[in-house]
Amino acid sequence: MPETTHRECVNAWLERVGKDLPAQPLLGAFEVAFSAIYRRALLTLGEVTLAAIADRVLFDASKKFPMFSQVTVDPAGVRFAALEAAAASTDRDALAAGFSDLLADLLAVLGNLTAEILTPELHEELARVGREAPQGKSKKRQGNDGEENP
Repeated sequence: MPETTHRECVNAWLERVGKDLPAQPLLGAFEVAFSAIYRRALLTLGEVTLAAIADRVLFDASKKFPMFSQVTVDPAGVRFAALEAAAASTDRDALAAGFSDLLADLLAVLGNLTAEILTPELHEELARVGREAPQGKSKKRQGNDGEENP
């Protein structure tokens, strides 16, 4: 499956969920989307492998979008808390472009490493984000392990 399919999936999700969101709620929507993809891939790939993949995708993304160097990967998942200050001072369209690239790259790497076996499930997981819950973040963050974090 070519990368454009991953990008089209991300763009369709962004058009549906985030096209009118300001920067802070948009960051929350992307955090929920990234975490949903992460949790779904975790079932197949395991904690160590997925953390290494996420760390590499974030490292590569930080070359083009330095704000991603603030995102951390730990055994419980990916943490976006440090981006809140950056999101407040980042142009909304730049934030959307950066996160769109990040999600598309994550989907592409996961697809390539699994011979696209996970791709339909990961695309469906992304499509579900925003259909079932309010957009943006609540005051408490939910980690990739499902536990709430202040």
